Amino acid sequence: MYDSSFDMETVREIVGDFAASTGISCRFYNTEGEKLFCSPTEQVCAALCAALDMDFRCEALHAATPDAALRFGGRYIYFCPLGLAFFASPVMNGGSLAGALVAGPVRIMETEDQLSGLSFDLDALGSEAVAAVKCASEDAPPRNSAQLQALSRQLFANAVYLSDSGQELLLARDDHAQGSAIENYIAYLKSSEGIRVSYPMDKEQALFRAVVRGDRDSAGTLLNQILGHIYFYALDNEEIHVRITELFVVLMRAAAVGGANIDRILNLSRRCLWEIRNIHTQEALTSWLASALRQLTDAMFPVSDTRHSDTMEKAMRYIRQKFALHLTLEDVAQFVGYSPAYFSRIFREDTGMTFKEYLNELRIERAKSLLLTTELSVTEISSMLGCSDQSYFCKIFRRATGVSPDKYRKRSRRLDYEKEHGSTS
Repeated sequence: MYDSSFDMETVREIVGDFAASTGISCRFYNTEGEKLFCSPTEQVCAALCAALDMDFRCEALHAATPDAALRFGGRYIYFCPLGLAFFASPVMNGGSLAGALVAGPVRIMETEDQLSGLSFDLDALGSEAVAAVKCASEDAPPRNSAQLQALSRQLFANAVYLSDSGQELLLARDDHAQGSAIENYIAYLKSSEGIRVSYPMDKEQALFRAVVRGDRDSAGTLLNQILGHIYFYALDNEEIHVRITELFVVLMRAAAVGGANIDRILNLSRRCLWEIRNIHTQEALTSWLASALRQLTDAMFPVSDTRHSDTMEKAMRYIRQKFALHLTLEDVAQFVGYSPAYFSRIFREDTGMTFKEYLNELRIERAKSLLLTTELSVTEISSMLGCSDQSYFCKIFRRATGVSPDKYRKRSRRLDYEKEHGSTS
């Protein structure tokens, strides 16, 4: 049963408001599958189910949405037996699942196309039933796929508002997104057609640098790719545990280099290494390591200096957006409202590198990508990345990679060719 302290009157209001503002039926199911509230616009769905005497099948489908919505990261889109789309988002109470908001139906294709793709023979039910279904289906609000996604996000926002622990929903969403990213990288590895891809040491080094400079977005992307490699190639769970523990140590060292308090890092290390002993599934390990990454990067920005932390994150975002322009230390300092000298000092303290070193690193990483994925000349790439002096660009590229941009492009493409066709040596 749902917690009696849960504000059901607010749930009732949200159900009605969502339906009134979108023109789409909305309802709330608790975790036992009971429909507690429904909007007045639900007659479309009821008419369809009644036409085929399949109300029980649809209700069973909707009643299962609380668990499914939470499992799919807070936004769950599904289809009823008649091919109409529904979407759901879970509501949390006291740290536990209390139920789900469910909205729909909406029609995302023409009625004839929708009914032609059913898993059963509609015509066998008789002409009257077919006519009733077509008529009721036409009454379902039409929406395209982009609109359906937007409505799903809107329902999710309402679910977060209703939840007394909305942060859990946001974390569930992030975990689901992370899981999808890992699956995509595993799919890439599977497409290698039997060619074993060596451990991505370059990605681990890039992950280290991203954590040092506090770039959580880049660190998260790199972490997902490394986890995908580990999950795909590991022989058993014991090897996965060992590899993830090693990866945690890399993250811990990077946070320390990035300026995190050493005592806090050591305390976090002891607790995390104790926790991992009791984790036995890939999903839980992925969530655990993502949480560890968040805690380690948080440790790089002391709680006592929140204003400073916010300013540095604002500066980092600005640099990542503008690094391809002729960006200067003075530009960024002015953007965050600090003097150039003060900003230069705190930047080095927080990232372990100078502003110029950080800017060059961003440009080199982007240059690598452009060299491998485009036919742009070195001169064009240098100009695109805000380096008007090509000789200087080549100098910093060689310092970072050990080779010139042209040689990097040729060498990397040769290695890719040998992986695909086999070495000729």
